[in-house]
Amino acid sequence: NKANEVINSLAALVGDINTNSGLLAAQALVLQARGRDDFAQQQITKAFDIAVNNDSELINWANNLSRYFEERPASEHVGYLDILMRRTSDPEVGLWLEYFIAQRLVREDPRPQRADDILARLKSSSIPDPIAIRVYRLHGTTLFAADQYEQAAAIWSEGLDRFSDDWEMNNNLAYVLSSRLDRAQEALAFGEKAIAKNIGLSEPYETMAGIYIALGKYDEAQQMID
Repeated sequence: NKANEVINSLAALVGDINTNSGLLAAQALVLQARGRDDFAQQQITKAFDIAVNNDSELINWANNLSRYFEERPASEHVGYLDILMRRTSDPEVGLWLEYFIAQRLVREDPRPQRADDILARLKSSSIPDPIAIRVYRLHGTTLFAADQYEQAAAIWSEGLDRFSDDWEMNNNLAYVLSSRLDRAQEALAFGEKAIAKNIGLSEPYETMAGIYIALGKYDEAQQMID
């Protein structure tokens, strides 16, 4: 099995696989594909226990967990996260787990009330910034996907009151204002801020091109595309 060979090769480079969250999660996915679900879940849980000390590792773990539960009902995915919430003693880890639950639930149609309750609660000023900023992004994107454009704009605007330099929310707000709410002039400042703060991605430039087109500034739009 090539996937297993790759994991074993990586383990040889980094040492004991049981100390590496990413490799444990990858092994869990391989085991799941081979029908060894019990051992797979044991390994994905070990991966969680290692990842809890590092936000980036915990986010990567959650992405792998989404792949692990990809073909299974939301209730199983959320149920597993609820079990982890009950066993963790770290309040901040519990907040991350709530965020991961909301991430999964917002994909359901209709969206469960629990998702909205979590999103509302995790925007509190007492919530750590790395969690809160993601909640604002997720909540706005969820509303946008539901064609609730005014509400999405309001959430992103609220998020920018706290995280004014976040290029993603600046870009999203600029996009919804210009492309869905016919408020291109208002969108301009947010689009400019997104370009100033982005990390070299193309999305802010595409958004700004759309804004300039809406404003009839075609030369400026072309400059954004070039």
